Amino acid sequence: MNSNKLSAKDKNILYDYLCLCEYDLKDKAGSFDLNDHELNSYLRMNRIYLGALNKSEQKKSKKYSNTILYAQRCGDKVSKDDKVHHLLRHIRNSIAHGLIKKGKGNIVSLQDKGMQGQETMQGQIDINLLYALLNQLIKTYKQ
Repeated sequence: MNSNKLSAKDKNILYDYLCLCEYDLKDKAGSFDLNDHELNSYLRMNRIYLGALNKSEQKKSKKYSNTILYAQRCGDKVSKDDKVHHLLRHIRNSIAHGLIKKGKGNIVSLQDKGMQGQETMQGQIDINLLYALLNQLIKTYKQ
């Protein structure tokens, strides 16, 4: 049964991302840059909106066809104040917990939930843009 409608190729790419998170990105918090010029150019060019999971950001995101809104907790034990690391973890969790589903037109919906079941990320994005976005986010890593 394939209720998430992900192809075998999608599953392979997403699994590779899970492994990358686990073995290479997990302990790199504080080293990514949400203000990276190349990342922001990519977001503008592809009309992708990244923002906080709150009402005002939800309203702003309505103008975009590709959006990801997520909890951006300050002082988080794992991600610290690194918003890119937060986002990478939320996407990782969505994949690992089976909360990513492909719909019509290659659009995937992503969700993450906290320990008490509260939503901590929601997103709608073309799956190919998601793959490229992950690469752009990872490229903002500064040693």
